[in-house]
Amino acid sequence: MRQLTHLTYVLAALKAVIAPIPESEFRACESWCQSQFDEPAFRDTCVQLAESRLGACCDCGPCTASGNPPGRIPCDPYLCADTRSDSKNCGGCGNWCLDGQVCKDGKCIWASGCQPGLTYCPMICEPFECPTLCFDTTKDNAHCGSCFNWCDGTQSCVDGKCVCQNGLLDCNGRCVNPLVDGDNCGACGVSCPAPKRCVNGGCACPDSLADCNGQCVDIQSDQSNCGTCGRQCANGRETCSAGGCVCIDGLTSCDGTCVDTNISQSHCGGCNKKCEGDLQCLGGQCGCSEGSTQCGITCVDTADSVFHCGGCRKECQPNETCSAGKCECPSPFRQCGLECVDVESDPDACRKCGFDCPSATSCQGGQCRPFVFCLDDKTRCGLECVDLQTDREHCGRCWNKVRRWPPPLWLH
Repeated sequence: MRQLTHLTYVLAALKAVIAPIPESEFRACESWCQSQFDEPAFRDTCVQLAESRLGACCDCGPCTASGNPPGRIPCDPYLCADTRSDSKNCGGCGNWCLDGQVCKDGKCIWASGCQPGLTYCPMICEPFECPTLCFDTTKDNAHCGSCFNWCDGTQSCVDGKCVCQNGLLDCNGRCVNPLVDGDNCGACGVSCPAPKRCVNGGCACPDSLADCNGQCVDIQSDQSNCGTCGRQCANGRETCSAGGCVCIDGLTSCDGTCVDTNISQSHCGGCNKKCEGDLQCLGGQCGCSEGSTQCGITCVDTADSVFHCGGCRKECQPNETCSAGKCECPSPFRQCGLECVDVESDPDACRKCGFDCPSATSCQGGQCRPFVFCLDDKTRCGLECVDLQTDREHCGRCWNKVRRWPPPLWLH
């Protein structure tokens, strides 16, 4: 306010010596000042100066005597600036060039230029001061080969080109670490199939899995690699749990083998409980199947067993058979008292019960006959020793007589 008050006294003194501005020009300046400045104080000062043909309006506005030169704009109420060359308004109001720079064609440039081998790259650093605008584009990562050509964090600028840093590979224009990159493991294009990952340039299974013939498996639960590669748990009997083969529900481990103690002959009802003889394991107990009777360790059908006829240890007499659980004397045998005898050959019951053959005789065909002993090449037929190969009365077997055929008709 103090400056504006002082300006009022100065303008009053100038009005006494300077011819006033024509009314039309003043009105034009008044309108121009209103359009050029947003701040009311700037607009008022611009109008007051115009009354004495001073200020921005008469420097580059409507009352300019020689016309407004190109590039001049009002940057304050007092004067206009040439933004093409004004180092304090370079390219626009308030754009100051740094020390050592000049404004040329609206841009701040170094007055002395860059050193040989360096390239000028214009930058806007306000409100901070740019350290330098001259760069070695052969090795500068921010200006590699040309201004503002940035190399990313995995690259370095070498001879004006962005190249991969030491230890990295250029795979299709991308710098990768072949020691850990799953798509370029050890070399470009070598991909690690899931769940493998790249470790020190090689595809490896995660720590929780084991590599078994190139496959990553969980040896804590894998049926074919339980606890270690290649260890197979028995299908249908074992399952892999916590790295060990254990019996599935319903089976019991006996001597390293999973068995069903309900039906196992060697482990019936428990380990090493073996069913002996004919006994079968049924429901965890040794016994006989339906229709059979257990007699000791033997399963028998008491309906036809001669040793257990009708019940265990009920043995039939010699020559008897068991039928429907009862001992019977079958034909041609005959029941003689408690014995079942062959009356065709028994010397104590020859042809009938109680008939004993005399001494030196035997029962043959139900008849008592004297003993006859034949040589090895002869056969006894009744009381004779005959050659079955030549005897016409006993041809091939005893009593097989050869018939006498009638002579041919021409002999009659």
